[in-house]
Amino acid sequence: FNMKDAVQDNCILTVINLSKSKRNLFIQKNVKHLNMNLIHGIVYSAFFPNKECRKLFQYDAFHKELRLLSCSIPDKSFLAKELGIHEKDIHTYNYMKRLDNMCDGELFSFSLVGNPVVKSDNKKLPIKDKDACINWFVSKANKMGFSIKNIDVSYPRPYMCKNDITFNTVLFQGTLE
Repeated sequence: FNMKDAVQDNCILTVINLSKSKRNLFIQKNVKHLNMNLIHGIVYSAFFPNKECRKLFQYDAFHKELRLLSCSIPDKSFLAKELGIHEKDIHTYNYMKRLDNMCDGELFSFSLVGNPVVKSDNKKLPIKDKDACINWFVSKANKMGFSIKNIDVSYPRPYMCKNDITFNTVLFQGTLE
């Protein structure tokens, strides 16, 4: 498995220091309650018009940082404006160097919140069964070239349906190789 294939030709890590943000308390509140819609919208809008670029993000409440992993550099002026910070608080790094140095057999801990779904009749239906959620996650990991060594599943927010939108938040934690 070549990690470069999974992240296309580029892999950029963007670290955003939110400790001086005027909106930090607002962001912390939204992340704490797993309402990621605000953060998701800001992150994805920062890459417009490059919508095809895959983006992953994580909020670290302890360090007050928002970390983005993407195949291109986000619009720093947009992020600064939306997050109430200065552009100098946004740093980008070429993450390919780290990926190139990864060794086969290296183990990594992960914690990921997902909304597992299956398509049926052109509709996305939530996967509610714990074993089915694990199978869904393992298949996604395998497609990205990872193998799961151990996994635990929990439900930080109960299943709910609101305005025809289904929320079935599942927390996956474990070790991958």
